Amino acid sequence: MAIVESAGSLVSTYRQWVQGPAVQSITLYNGRVQDYAELYKAQPNLRIVIRFLARNIAQLGLKAYRRVSDNERIGLEPGHDLARFLKNPTPALPRPTTRHVWIRNMIEDLALYDSLFELKLRNDANGELNAVRIPPTLITPIGDSLLWPEGFKVTGILGERTYPNDAVFYMHGHNPSDPRIGVSPVESLRQILAEEAAAGEYREQFWRTGARMSGIIERPVEAPKWSDTARNRFLSDWRGTYTGSGTGAGGTPILEDGMQWKEASFSAKDSEYLGARRLTREECAAAYFIPPVFVGILEHANFANIKEQHVSLYADTLGPWLDWLTLELEAQVLPEFDDVDDVYLEFNIEEKLRGRFEEQASAIQTATGAPWLSRNEARALRNLPPIDGGNELVVPLNVLVGGQASPTDSAPSGTASATLTGHGAKALAKAALPANLTGWQAKHVEVLTGFVNRQAASVLSRLGAGQDLDEAFDRARWDGELRTDLFALNLAMTEDLGTPLAAEFGAEFDITRTEAWLGENARIAAEGINGATYDELAEAWSGVARRGTASKAIAEALTELGIALDDDGVDDFLGGDSFLDPARNVFAVTVAARIPTIATTRATTVGQWARREAASQAGVRTKTWRSSGAQDSRHAGLNGETVPLGQPFSNGGQYPGDPVLGVAQTAGCQCSLDFS
Repeated sequence: MAIVESAGSLVSTYRQWVQGPAVQSITLYNGRVQDYAELYKAQPNLRIVIRFLARNIAQLGLKAYRRVSDNERIGLEPGHDLARFLKNPTPALPRPTTRHVWIRNMIEDLALYDSLFELKLRNDANGELNAVRIPPTLITPIGDSLLWPEGFKVTGILGERTYPNDAVFYMHGHNPSDPRIGVSPVESLRQILAEEAAAGEYREQFWRTGARMSGIIERPVEAPKWSDTARNRFLSDWRGTYTGSGTGAGGTPILEDGMQWKEASFSAKDSEYLGARRLTREECAAAYFIPPVFVGILEHANFANIKEQHVSLYADTLGPWLDWLTLELEAQVLPEFDDVDDVYLEFNIEEKLRGRFEEQASAIQTATGAPWLSRNEARALRNLPPIDGGNELVVPLNVLVGGQASPTDSAPSGTASATLTGHGAKALAKAALPANLTGWQAKHVEVLTGFVNRQAASVLSRLGAGQDLDEAFDRARWDGELRTDLFALNLAMTEDLGTPLAAEFGAEFDITRTEAWLGENARIAAEGINGATYDELAEAWSGVARRGTASKAIAEALTELGIALDDDGVDDFLGGDSFLDPARNVFAVTVAARIPTIATTRATTVGQWARREAASQAGVRTKTWRSSGAQDSRHAGLNGETVPLGQPFSNGGQYPGDPVLGVAQTAGCQCSLDFS
């Protein structure tokens, strides 16, 4: 293996390729060569994708922050040179460039050429930094370094000028053969862009020279021989009359000598013209990792997946671009300023990810745990005058520190996960379970909430994609998953409660003897919980189905009247919220109201069964019912009742939560057993 000694410098390593410009081109089917700039002008799909990328990144605010500590940062003071530069990167130009245009131009150069070049110039009058874009077609890296440019040569109308490396802000992507410049994504689109250009040229030729009725003319064999003069006369008359913008274009031609017209045209469907145009746009979008829905390809778009793809766009598509750009600016531009220790740059992506006003208001209210606008602040939003006493926050009686989490706590809405905190915490706070069961009740809430959130995400996504409820709600899958979750909880809780109780009476607890009952218990519970959820969804979704039928009928009636509405238009015409809201509310209520009750019931049922089983294995003779008192008056009369271990209590149950007692007696039961 050869070793290169560079005396501490890699800059002088000899260049092993031919010097060339940073700009390349592609050859079209007609032999014409177009560079990337010409392709950008001529190819609408390429331009749409690149402009989408650049406009959305440029819209984000680029801010500078100073890190004060690990947990504190402050925005850079407005008078700082860096803050002024980010607001106006070229103050010395006759027409200064705004931040938006500056960032948009950078992203478009990077997206088209995979290279970016800007001169870093100082204003002699005031020393302010100016970043002046140099089109990649006019700049070439120079020098003999194997790894990076030693300088740059700029070619303009007045000649050439050379700049040192540190006078140019430059970025580029990966190039397998030349580390100094990037490789444009257009290179991977060569063939499809050439095909699109050829198809466009053909269409232009067709409409310019073809008859509006495309076909061929057959002349009978027995017709008299044409002279050259007669043939040329006919061709000249045909082309001048029925092609292009001729006086008879689109009309009915009159043929002679027994000639016949043979249709030879292809429809847009037969020639897959629209499909080819869509394919070009899809391939261009894929080259830049942009979801097709954002460049106008809406075949598989719906309300649910567009909303999720919007979040994915800024996390997965634009995120790497933002990270790349900020790191390069910090490395190459920040050192040009004084007093930039602990300063960093960040795009304000949060601004784009904020939800609708209703979603923001709900999230803020939940986060603060109280109302966040006074009456006068609310009136000002509606351009109304203030009122006396309107500057104080009105706190409802149900919102107290340590009580409910938000004013909306008593009326669940929104997503399942959003309602867990208030309802789940409140239900657990009110529970009066024995101390050894309280933790298991909370564990059930955690496991069941996670399960329902997974279920909600899947079912809502499928419903949003147009699937029927029976198809969207996969009973076999959800019964299997929940049974697995509950069986694991059953085993853990039984061992945790049974082992110390058996040891208290001098015995060793055998968990394997409980597995059959615990497994069957988990199966029955899983099917019951999912069955109830499905029934509630079916009831809620039936209204959506009826509304869909009504929407279709209304759309058809409006069409007959000459009023055309798409699906969104019909929904707006009928009014109402998102069509997924009824199903979404079912899952919200499940987490908010059903899960705490289910958790309490299962902690009591499985927990007391486990303790009774441990007592049986230890040879205990009697058991005593302990009622939860005022928390549950249903079993107050059983408090202190003692019976032999194998016999039922007077209510017919072997233990609190015994399924034989029925739902009315077991739901939310918090009673317990003592043994002797």
